Order: sequence, then C-alpha cells, then structure tokens
Amino acid sequence: MSSSLEVRVTDALIPGALNAVINGAIAYATAFSGATSVPLTLDLVSSKQHTVWGQGVVLAFALGIILSLITAFSFRKRIAQAGPALADRLNRPMFPTVLGIALGNGMALFGWFVAIAVLWQRFLGSIEVGPIAAAALVGLLAGIVTVVVETRTKLALLRPV
Repeated sequence: MSSSLEVRVTDALIPGALNAVINGAIAYATAFSGATSVPLTLDLVSSKQHTVWGQGVVLAFALGIILSLITAFSFRKRIAQAGPALADRLNRPMFPTVLGIALGNGMALFGWFVAIAVLWQRFLGSIEVGPIAAAALVGLLAGIVTVVVETRTKLALLRPV
C-alpha cells in the first residue's frame, strides 16, 4: 500500500479539531447558553433537560453516519487517483457496502457512548458543570467521534472484497 493510502489516526486530528469547535459552538448556542449549570448525566431514562452525555449520544449516532458517508466518498476518490490497482474496492455498491459501514459506525458509537454514560452515572453520579465547559465537553466528544469514524471508514474501504 502506498504511503498516500495509509490510514493514520493523525490524519483525522485536524478534521476532529474542526468538528469539535463547530459542534461545541452549536451545543452552546442551542442547548446550554441560557443555563447556569449543565449536568453531565441524569439518573433518568427520559428527561427534557439537556445533558452533556445526552448531546454526545445523539452526536455519536448522527455524526457517525454522516461523517462515514462523507469520508467514504472523499476517500474513494483519493483511492481512485492514487491506486488504480484498488479499483475493485471502489466498485462496491453504495447499498449495502458504504451504507452498511456508515450504519455500523453510527450504531457502534451510539452503543459505546450510551454504555459510558450509564457507567458514568452509576459510578460518578450527577455532576454539574458550567455551560461553556459543557459545550467544550460536547465538542471533545464530537472530535473523538470524527477521529474514530474517519479511521474506521477508511480501513473498511481498504479491506479486500
């Protein structure tokens, strides 16, 4: 595999940082700006109150799917230009292959984030932070999702058929 087709986590750090800033700002503007404090988690199955992990779980699923599709399309173009020998990997159909990768990423991240949030609540309880810190934590979660999704999607596309 040529060096231009190597999948490195470091290649996803800049998109991850950009996504962290964007999603942190969105979380602050839409969910946290009027609050005096924001809980990281709540000991409730359903609540109208926004929490950091509640925002993170939604981001994990939505960004997992959206970023997988974007990464797949852009990376497929890069593969086509850099390695004609990998053409058979590019001819995979959108459904079920690429959409399957996207749904797999979204569901895996959703599951992990829910599990972490439940464990957080179980062992650490309800901790409240300020709205800026809450938005920064949501941004951090979005950055993590971006790095994981980009890496997993690229590796899945490079796997032999």
